[in-house]
Amino acid sequence: MGFRKILAIAHIEFLFGYRRPGPAMMAAVAVLTVTMGAMLTITSFLPKKSECLETINNILVDPEAVKAMELAGNKIISAGDFCSGLVADFFHNEANTTTVRGIHDSWFAFLFFSLIFMTAACVPAFAADRQYGASEWLDSLPITGWTILLGKILGLGTSALAGCLAVLPIFILITLILLHTFPFGFAASLALLDGLPVILWSVSLGTAVGVLFRKRISAAFAGVGIGFFNFLAWMRLFNPLYGKGNSYDTPAYSVFQFYGLESPFSNKITTWHVAAMYSAVLLVFLFLMAASRAWLSWKENT
Repeated sequence: MGFRKILAIAHIEFLFGYRRPGPAMMAAVAVLTVTMGAMLTITSFLPKKSECLETINNILVDPEAVKAMELAGNKIISAGDFCSGLVADFFHNEANTTTVRGIHDSWFAFLFFSLIFMTAACVPAFAADRQYGASEWLDSLPITGWTILLGKILGLGTSALAGCLAVLPIFILITLILLHTFPFGFAASLALLDGLPVILWSVSLGTAVGVLFRKRISAAFAGVGIGFFNFLAWMRLFNPLYGKGNSYDTPAYSVFQFYGLESPFSNKITTWHVAAMYSAVLLVFLFLMAASRAWLSWKENT
């Protein structure tokens, strides 16, 4: 099979993504929805300095109280300085919590866009090769169906991750400008434990099922249906609360529990729960790869 050959196919698929930017665009949109949702939460929690100034000015209008404080040796500061201190305290104590809450509240949108539209964007991959004549060129090379399949998944997955990385710095920069801090530990935990696996699974499913289609238009329409099935099945099978008012999968819920965003008493999620879930996903992935390779072999011999 050859790892170098897989990388070569992945490189070609990644470059071809500039002409078929679906996976990268869907990944960027998924991250953008989290960014927008988090921004709504952040801006709703930002302290209103004008309101603070008005409140403090009303407190400091009593000259007798000010004189008594001066005689007691207390330093009188301006209302503006006082409010700046309040804002600084907010930044120090509440900024990370606010951003974490914003990501938590909008994570469902990431799962929705990734599981549905990421999958749909990858289904036409093989059909596009046939349309542009790339499949005949690939068939003429001394490579197996495994190499083509794994190379395309790697290339499309890299393209999707590039889309994420194109938007993520914008999210971080805006948050740093508004709040002067960013919860890198929380974001990294959620991205590595749930975000990255969801993207790779959606890419793998869409690419593997895409071997069945010869025309891009039929693959595109079928991809939307497959994406919705993927979303419904994922959220149903991997719901830690078994559908009882929960909008997250098991890995995301475990991260939220760790950071105190979900109650650990309703259904404690441990590392074993997450490991069991991804073990099941891995088995399905291997089955999909075997079935797709068998289909490609059958088509090669007919």
